[in-house]
Amino acid sequence: AAEHRVVVGDDDAGRGRPQGLEARALDARVVYTVAVPDDLREFGATVPTFQQPRDAQILTFHRGGCCKTTSYAHRVLFDRKLHEFPDGLEPLLMEIGDGPWRGREVMTRRESDAELIAFDPRVAATRVLGAKLPDAQVRWGFSGDYLAWGRNLVQLSTGRAEEWTVQPPPESIYALDSGRFVLWRDGTTELLDASAWFASPRGW
Repeated sequence: AAEHRVVVGDDDAGRGRPQGLEARALDARVVYTVAVPDDLREFGATVPTFQQPRDAQILTFHRGGCCKTTSYAHRVLFDRKLHEFPDGLEPLLMEIGDGPWRGREVMTRRESDAELIAFDPRVAATRVLGAKLPDAQVRWGFSGDYLAWGRNLVQLSTGRAEEWTVQPPPESIYALDSGRFVLWRDGTTELLDASAWFASPRGW
């Protein structure tokens, strides 16, 4: 199986933009290359570090920074082509925890109403999860079959959502793996096992 990585090479003006993507095997042998579309030539490119399927990878293209507004574009590489996400769907790319992939699906958020949508890029199919992640929410994370944000815990496979009534609410949420989260609130660090909590929901 090939491992995908972005190769950054100088363009004609020597500006150091990605000219192509290389799929490399573990022995560094180039299996195939993919050209970067013209509309992304002015972007830098990275492969996020979260776990990804062997036959598909999300790539992030970016430009700006410093005194300029940073712009992002996300693509999925599979079948030796770069594929776009549907208009209005934002992939939820969290480096900490288990990442956005759940089997063949990528967890995304619909920009119009913050609805969580599971997207299968191979067949361009979407599935509404029945839960929301507000755009302004900055404390959240994925772990196993669960999304924790603010005061809420969502089971991704069912869309079931429960709310914590604890006071004060978590000030930080760090996703681990296997449905576990580290929560920090009121000077105390606590470990939450989402599976066990869902089996018997309580205020905390």
